[in-house]
Amino acid sequence: MLQSIAALENDPETSTIIVVSKPPDPDVTQLLLDHLTRRCKKKYVTCFLGPESYSIPPDAQTRVIGTKTLHAAFSEAVRSMDPTRHREIMSRFTLRPSELKALADEASKGMKPKQRYIRGLYTGGTLAYETQIILDEIIGNVYSNAPLEPRLKLPNSYQSMKDSVIDLGEEEFTSGRAHPMIDPTIRKIRLVEETRDHEVAVILIDVMLGYGSHQDPAGAMLSAIREAKSISNSDGRALPILAHVCGTEEDPQKLSEQERKLREVGVQIFKTNANMAVAGAMISKRDSLNSEALAKIYDHFVSGFR
Repeated sequence: MLQSIAALENDPETSTIIVVSKPPDPDVTQLLLDHLTRRCKKKYVTCFLGPESYSIPPDAQTRVIGTKTLHAAFSEAVRSMDPTRHREIMSRFTLRPSELKALADEASKGMKPKQRYIRGLYTGGTLAYETQIILDEIIGNVYSNAPLEPRLKLPNSYQSMKDSVIDLGEEEFTSGRAHPMIDPTIRKIRLVEETRDHEVAVILIDVMLGYGSHQDPAGAMLSAIREAKSISNSDGRALPILAHVCGTEEDPQKLSEQERKLREVGVQIFKTNANMAVAGAMISKRDSLNSEALAKIYDHFVSGFR
């Protein structure tokens, strides 16, 4: 990472650099922040994904901003590069709590009272981790095969319990088979299994584009999504499925085409994973969430700290 920072520091066309990591060891965090303070001149946004804030050295606070989610890192990078257009650009990617509540209220229509748990089925480990960070602060304990805390580790990775976020890219799922970004079979099976649990309120999925992914990742999920919708409909219960497609129009699968395919089978699309996670929490817990507290928590996910 230090070598990459040095290369970008010397690149005349780079003005702002985002440094992203799952939570580093505290000594590594301090080493990186000291390096950015003493040896760097450009603007930086650090995104050390985790539930805790970390201190930016006073000498660097005018040009280094810390964040704890990918959404906030993106927001602060845009603010750094073009502060005059920050509000306009972010309005395309950020749903405010009032907008999310309206969306959640609409998605919750037709749900049964016993539907109260959220299930995340992720192929991207970093997005799965970000979701756990957000849900932990909003709704509390979230179980996973790759949890924030050891006490929240699922006894069986193949069976969810209560609120669960599954990283299907972990080795127990990839041993002897292709990664789920390439081969969606394991997630298709899991999606249908989660649907059969009558306590599930909402399902979150990520769709990863790029040359290292399936040639049509959204299309590959359509049959399983239709089956899931058929199962829940036959039981007389609504089951919202939310998705974030991570990619661009320049990716070989083309972002707009992937989003269109999912919308056509009733999937709700979100521009960022953070927005999707908050919406999922609001759908699963419905009226049990304090809207004022939620608004304060939400600010942590869409802005940085100095």
